[in-house]
Amino acid sequence: MRKTLLLTFLATLPLFARSAGAPVNLATPTGTIPGFTSAPGDEVCRRCHTSFPLNDAGGSIRVETGKSKPGIAQTVKVTVTHPDATRWGFQITARWAKDLTMTAGRFTSQSGDVQAQLDGVYATHTAEGTVTGANGTKTFEFLWTPPTGAADGDIVLYAAGNASNGGGTNQGDRIYSSTARVQSDTQCGFTDRPTITRVVDSASGNPNVSSRALVSIFGANFAPAGMPRTASPGYVRDNQFPTELECVGVEIAGQRVPILYAQGDQINVQMPVVTGTGDMPVRVLMNPGRPNELVSATGTLRVENYSPGFFTFNGRSLAARIPGGTTIVADPSLGYQGSRPARPGEIIELYASGIGATQPAVAPGTIAPNQLTPTTQKVTVNIGGTVVPDADILYSGLAPGNISGLYQINVRLASTLSNGDIPILMTIGGAQSVAGTTIPVRTQ
Repeated sequence: MRKTLLLTFLATLPLFARSAGAPVNLATPTGTIPGFTSAPGDEVCRRCHTSFPLNDAGGSIRVETGKSKPGIAQTVKVTVTHPDATRWGFQITARWAKDLTMTAGRFTSQSGDVQAQLDGVYATHTAEGTVTGANGTKTFEFLWTPPTGAADGDIVLYAAGNASNGGGTNQGDRIYSSTARVQSDTQCGFTDRPTITRVVDSASGNPNVSSRALVSIFGANFAPAGMPRTASPGYVRDNQFPTELECVGVEIAGQRVPILYAQGDQINVQMPVVTGTGDMPVRVLMNPGRPNELVSATGTLRVENYSPGFFTFNGRSLAARIPGGTTIVADPSLGYQGSRPARPGEIIELYASGIGATQPAVAPGTIAPNQLTPTTQKVTVNIGGTVVPDADILYSGLAPGNISGLYQINVRLASTLSNGDIPILMTIGGAQSVAGTTIPVRTQ
């Protein structure tokens, strides 16, 4: 089954929105209450320590450890720093990068400064450990044992720290948060050479693509059967998608590219910025950069200046939603919970690929800022055979909080539209999207 990029994202936009930091309560005699690390599902509010903003200038929290080996304990160091601090606290937990709601491994203490909580799901300071720092810094050391299945992917350590003024209250404390990505120390073990059969734009399915577009590569031997890889938020580091996803990599025009998803017969990636147009080479790399690296025969894709395409649910019905909520615009027969047709005069969000550069520019593979980032070239939209007035195209640009190859177009529908599946096309730079895509419209 083809895995589109739109299977789940409409219900969760923005995909990679991050929460603010986590409080650490030094008033608790035996350490913090579990669940204050800023990891997904943990407490992230700063209601107790309000004197300074999260990650205030001058201080930090740093997490250090090596690559993980399944079932083998290793040392983790957490260092909290600020020149004015006199007491210290921290809390840490480990999560699978592929599913940040799942804990990974267990923590144990090596000294009186650290204690484990909830059967080792968390580690935190002890009361004694809060007072032994010196010269504006404190390092806590303890053991973490990765799960026996650590070869199944990377793990993310979430840590929050308190550089306290020792005043006996929550005021005057500085709260810091950080993550550390832990790679598996096991060898990539793919043994079958990958093959490429075709490369297309992920939205339109056309063989023509453009810089920054989202691209799907089809073939074989891209991942073990039944074991897809998804670049979930845990794989995004320093706001950047990975160029290797659990022993899978892709090169386009000689550049390693951001990778979003891989299953046995399909890989989804983002195009780099390339110069010129024409045929460009594509290669899939298994076990990339290792002695047992396997490289596919070179495939090709056709690069154009623009490759506009709307994402759809079924190849025809456009992926869309109502702004400011989670209501999906679709015929309920498609099975999306809470979906409904659009109404005449309503504003809808459409999702697209291949519509070019933005202002400001955002590099491929990064997360678009949570602000408007419009395209530099004007997008024209035709709905039901009528060109939409410029005033009713409210935005065309990157979808905030998502990978920089996903675009969003906000359009106000004409109040005179009739009931039915209304055709929609877009044009940019002389290139037009695929005909036959529609949006359901009903007056009631």
